[in-house]
Amino acid sequence: MKVNEFDIEKTLRNLYDLQMIDTHLEKIHALKGELPVEIEDLKTRIAKIKDKIKDQDDELEELNKDIKLKHVQIDHCKDIITKAQKKQLNIKNNREYVSLEKEIEYQNLEIELSQKKIGEKQILFDQKQLVKTSTEAQLAEVEEELSIKESELKDILTETQKEEEVLADKRNEYESEIDVDYLKIYNRIRGRVRNKLAVVPIERNAPIGSYISIPPQRHIEVKMRKSILRDEHSGRILVDEELAQEETEKIQALIKQLTGGNSKVIF
Repeated sequence: MKVNEFDIEKTLRNLYDLQMIDTHLEKIHALKGELPVEIEDLKTRIAKIKDKIKDQDDELEELNKDIKLKHVQIDHCKDIITKAQKKQLNIKNNREYVSLEKEIEYQNLEIELSQKKIGEKQILFDQKQLVKTSTEAQLAEVEEELSIKESELKDILTETQKEEEVLADKRNEYESEIDVDYLKIYNRIRGRVRNKLAVVPIERNAPIGSYISIPPQRHIEVKMRKSILRDEHSGRILVDEELAQEETEKIQALIKQLTGGNSKVIF
């Protein structure tokens, strides 16, 4: 990859500018924190709670049907008893009278059994109704929490969306001016190092973020800006402190201009 010294210095500046914009965009994303993930979790919880309430409604409806059915059965038993009692008034045969008496007794037992079942199911209904009320209260709490977090995220997006869009466009502009091979190296380093700093200046004879000094001759070569040099230990691309300061001031001024001085992120 043959490039002249001017192109090398321009590439170093573009790489450092790209690094600063990427860092700034990451800080904007950090403002959102865990809100997007928390919002999705809350939506999932709400869906599950609603499913639970639907199941509880189905159980309550089934119990209510059972109670109504028992009341119908009681009314039916009472009708049978009334008819049997009317027949008894006109019966002269003792055996038939006793038979009707047994029928009345049986229907009364059926009524008692149905009333017992109604009582048991009513208790169960009331218990499940209390559980459903508690679940609905839980749903209201989670929905309120979701509303608050969505509002927080909306405020952040409203305040940062324009800045993020403008910086993303500027990032694409810088990226287009960097040789594809250097860009691959930059992205590979960013994906590997913990703080995502692929281009770092030298301060106190060591790359920022490292306590391992570089040889004086290497430091001189970095300052000359005649080649793209990398730290032997971390693999990061090295730039001199003066270049870093110049580009930092340039990007700070650019962000101030693009955002009207209203950036939500401290550079």
